[in-house]
Amino acid sequence: MDANGKAHYLTQEECKIIKGVAIILMLMNHLWFFTDRIPGTLKYLFSIQGESLLLILGCFGEICVSTFFFLSGYGSGIKYADKPYNVLSKVKRTYFGYWKVFLIFIPIGFLFFSHQDIYCADAYVCRIYANFNIVECILNFVAFISTYNREWWFLRYYLILIILFVPIRALVRKMSAINCIAVVVFIELCLVMINGFFITELWPHGNEINYHMISMLCFPIGVIAAKNHLLDKLSRLIVKLPVKWLITIILTIAIIFLRDYVFGTIVDIVVVPVMIVFWKSSFPDIALIRRALLMLGEHSMNIWLLHSFFCYYYEAVSKSILFFAYGVPALLVLIVYSFGASVLVNRFWELVGKLKLIKGSVSQDQ
Repeated sequence: MDANGKAHYLTQEECKIIKGVAIILMLMNHLWFFTDRIPGTLKYLFSIQGESLLLILGCFGEICVSTFFFLSGYGSGIKYADKPYNVLSKVKRTYFGYWKVFLIFIPIGFLFFSHQDIYCADAYVCRIYANFNIVECILNFVAFISTYNREWWFLRYYLILIILFVPIRALVRKMSAINCIAVVVFIELCLVMINGFFITELWPHGNEINYHMISMLCFPIGVIAAKNHLLDKLSRLIVKLPVKWLITIILTIAIIFLRDYVFGTIVDIVVVPVMIVFWKSSFPDIALIRRALLMLGEHSMNIWLLHSFFCYYYEAVSKSILFFAYGVPALLVLIVYSFGASVLVNRFWELVGKLKLIKGSVSQDQ
C-alpha cells in the first residue's frame, strides 16, 4: 500500500516470481549466447534463417539485467516511499551476500581449478585462477574489479544505484511522472550520442560500460513506476485486450527480434515494464510453476553470483552440464546445480552462525 492506501501492482511475492523469470533468462544468456566460454557445442533442433534459436533466445536473455535493475528500483520505491533509507546498511547487506559466495567459490577455484587445460575458445576462462595476486584478490573482494568472475560486474553498478537512490527518490517525489521519464530519456539519448561519436575510437571498452549505464536507467524507471502506479495504468490497457496469452507470445517474439537485431538495450526502459505486465497478466496460474519461479527468485542473488562457476570456470562441472549436448537439458542441469548450490551456501552460513552463537554461549558460561 502507498501513503493513500492504494495497493501496488506487484506484490512482494510477484516481484520474486518475476525475478525467477529473469534469472532463467540470465542462465539462458550465459549458457546459450556466450558459446566461446563453454567446453563444447550445444546442439539445437530449430533455426531461423540459418541462425540457431538457442543463440537468438540467449541474446534476448540479456534483458535480465535491465529487468533486475527495474525490479530493484520498483521495490526500493515501494519499501522506502515513506520511511528512512539507510545507505550504509543497504551496502553492507549487499556486500555480505556477495562475500558469502566469494569466500567459498574463489578459494575452491584456486585450490582445484588453477591448472586447467584450454577447454573452450576463450582461453581466459580456462586460466582465470592460474595466478594468485594479493592486490587483485583485495580488489575483487571489494568488487572494484571482477577478474575472478566476469559476471560479477553487475555488483559495482548495483552499489552505485544503492547510493544514488536517495537523490533519485527526491527527484521523483518533486517532479511529475512525465517530467521524470523525460529526464531519463534525455540521459539515455546523451549516452547513445556519447557512445556513437566518442567512445568507439577513443575508448574501446567504453561501449560495454555505456551499455551497462543504459541498462541502469531502468532503475529510476522502476522508482517512477512505483511512485506513480504506472504498471497499474499499463495493466488496465492490457486487460481490455482479447486473447492476452496470444498477444503476449506475438509481443515477445516481436521484442526478441527488434531488441536483438534493431534497437538493442535502448528500448529496455519501455520494454521491461511492458513485459512485466504481460508476464503477470497472462502467466499460467499453475501452483507448481509459480512455486518453482518463486524459489528461484528467492535465490536469485546467489544464483547470479555462483552459476558461472559451473557454466564456465570449473572445467569438470562445466563439461557435465553439456553432457546431454542439447540446449534445454543443459539449461535444466545448470538451474539444478545453481539452485542446489545456493541452498547449500545458505545452509553453510546458517551453521556457521549457529556455531558462533554456541561458542559465545559457552564462553559466557565459563
